[in-house]
Formats: sequence, C-alpha cells, structure tokens
Amino acid sequence: MVAVACGGGNDNGTPSQSNPTPRSSTSATQAPASGPRAAIEPREGPPGTRVTVSGSGWKPNETIDLLGGVARGETPPTYGTVTADASGAFSFSFRLETGAGGTTLQPGRFDLIVKSTASEIDVPFLVETRRPVGGNGPGG
Repeated sequence: MVAVACGGGNDNGTPSQSNPTPRSSTSATQAPASGPRAAIEPREGPPGTRVTVSGSGWKPNETIDLLGGVARGETPPTYGTVTADASGAFSFSFRLETGAGGTTLQPGRFDLIVKSTASEIDVPFLVETRRPVGGNGPGG
C-alpha cells in the first residue's frame, strides 16, 4: 500500500464502519447497496483529530484520493492517496487539521471526499470547537 498524507502518518488500524454520504442519486442517509463504500472514525472531533478513513468495494489496486470538501472555485486540500488492496479495501490514518488553502477547520460539518477515477463518495466529519489543553491542577 502506498500512502501520502499532510499532517499525519499512515496507520493500518481497522475502524468500525459508518454510512457514507454518496455523491450519486442514492439517499444521503443510505449507503449504496453495492460498490465502493467509505467511512471515517471517529466521526467527530476538534481540528487536529487523528482520523482513519477506511473503505471496501473499490476496484482492486485502484488509486484513491482523500480530499477535503470545499466551496465552488476553491482547490480541495489533499489529505492523502492510498491504493486499494487486491480485495478493493483500504485504510488510511491522518490528522485532520486544515481545510482549503491551509485554513483552520471551522466548527460544523466538513465533508471528506474519497475519490477514484470511477467513484466519488462524501464522508461527513463533525468539526467540534477546539478543546483547551489543561494542566494537571485545578483550573487547567
């Protein structure tokens, strides 16, 4: 497996699956019955959260890009590229820190785009307010 990431390293952990939001005509609350699937774990956290995106049902040995969702006209950040294994599965971990142009992620829904030449799936992540770093004593 070949992987490249911005702000984190590759990890081959196996997270639990969640329902993706496909970009096709399939309902946003229903995963496609067959074909490529993708999920993110955890599904929420502040900027800087280490996430794992995993998938199955992709073409064997297919190159898959992990991009950030952006407004029209913006260049999506590339979080990494991974190659599906012989069964069409992949797993890729990285630290989700920035959006388009290196901007800090804002609280709210942020869609990751899992994309190959033949398929594209949105995988939602809920960006939470950055948590303060506290000390071991009272008050932080």
